[in-house]
Order: sequence, then C-alpha cells, then structure tokens
Amino acid sequence: MKGTDMTNRMDQMIDEFEVRRVVEGYMHAVDSNDYGGIAACFMEDAALTYAMDPFKFIGGKAVADWMRSFDEIPTTHTVSNCRIVVDGDTASSDMFATAVIVIGESGPGSIQTVGVRYTDDLQRTAAGWKISKRTHAIIWQINNEAVPVGLDVES
Repeated sequence: MKGTDMTNRMDQMIDEFEVRRVVEGYMHAVDSNDYGGIAACFMEDAALTYAMDPFKFIGGKAVADWMRSFDEIPTTHTVSNCRIVVDGDTASSDMFATAVIVIGESGPGSIQTVGVRYTDDLQRTAAGWKISKRTHAIIWQINNEAVPVGLDVES
C-alpha cells in the first residue's frame, strides 16, 4: 500500500472513530443526565425526530431540555452495532442500541427494555463532528416488573 493510500485510510478511520465518539457520547450523556453533553452532540439547527409520539426538535438544546423532564428516570444505553459512512465533511451513522429504562416513583416499578435504531446524518464543524439530523425509532419493547434491590434470595 502506498503512502498516500495509507494516509487516506488512516484519515477515514479517524473520521469514523470521531463520528462513533459523538453518537456514543450522546448515550453516555443521556445516561449521566449531562444536558450540556447532550446538546453538544448536535448542531444548533439539527432536525431531530424521536419515536415517542413522535416528538420533533430543532437543535440539541431542545432535546436536552426535553430530556430534563426524565431526570429522575435511570437509563442505560448499550450499542449493539454501528455502521458509519464518511464522505468528506459529511457522514451517516446507522446504529442499533438497547436501552434499559427504570420507571416508577415508589415501590419496585417497572423496567422497559427497548430496542432502538438511531439513524443520523453528521457534519464536520470547526468544533468536530456534530449530528445534523437524527431519527430515533423504537424497534421492539419489553416491559417487566422491577425487583427491589437487596432482596435476600437465600431465605
């Protein structure tokens, strides 16, 4: 492999890594209730559609403000696979994830396990890659009763 080809492949891999860092960074920010981190993943004029209703938002701040209403609901997002295509200063990401959501203000409540597909368009900016368009789709969902933590299962 010639030097220029190797450099181009390395640049491509770095871009793919940086894109993945943004889309996974979003999930970490959601699970950490980091609303500034959520907003930072998106362009200010990003067009965002979330499956619940569906909700439509413009910009990451709008999504972060909406997520604030779920502040007391613990979540854990896990990426199962991600396909990234970079083309110059634009990229697309098609990512599947599993989200575990604990619901219930008192008592054991319930746990939702949700299969989610995030389809994103991204743009390279002076501040790095940012999501310019997102579609959040729920593929499947399972609801279960939560088991209280600390049960004595030996008795």
